[in-house]
Amino acid sequence: MPSIKDLFKTKGGADTATILELEHQAADLALELNDAAVHADQTFLDAATDPAAKPEADRAANDVRQTRERLDRVNGALVAAAARQEENDLAAQEATEEAAWRKAEKLARARQDVGVEINVLILKLADYWIKLLQLGEELYKAAPVRGAKLHNSPMAPANVEKALRLYLLKNSFKTGNTGQASLSPAARWLSSSLISRPSYSSTSPRARIHAARSRGRPAVTSARTSSSV
Repeated sequence: MPSIKDLFKTKGGADTATILELEHQAADLALELNDAAVHADQTFLDAATDPAAKPEADRAANDVRQTRERLDRVNGALVAAAARQEENDLAAQEATEEAAWRKAEKLARARQDVGVEINVLILKLADYWIKLLQLGEELYKAAPVRGAKLHNSPMAPANVEKALRLYLLKNSFKTGNTGQASLSPAARWLSSSLISRPSYSSTSPRARIHAARSRGRPAVTSARTSSSV
């Protein structure tokens, strides 16, 4: 079984120059066949009235057969070249799609790794956050002089949260639609990402190219892919 790299290789004989040359040959042979047929008809007529002309008539008929066979071979080569050109276009399309998927999957894996790191940091931040609030309350209670009640002091959880949000915004931390940065440790979405191809694009390039090559004249197929990475 050929490798995936072999499937993406283009085959020779399908370039425009080769096809044009075959078309020129076919046109020349068509003219040659017409001339040979005219000559064969004339020599056949001569042989009908003159037995001495029969060898020439036989040669003329043989020339017609040989020229027709050559023309058929050239026309067959033209059909094969067109099919091969179509197959090469399909292989190039599949190679481009495969390269795009490889790049997308690599980026998805990198994004997932970063998401995991962020999840770890969020969990650690949640622990420090609880500890910070507890220390703030203990500090407020331990202070011999209190200028305000706890909910109005800088030690209040709401005020500490506002200060943290402001710090995050000043450091280019992107917030959600509500304008508030979520500090919940349950942000598992950060480490989730598309790392595999969707089911509607699960047909492998190998299968599609094999299917195209198994037919006499492959049809152009289009791979519709849409994803959100």
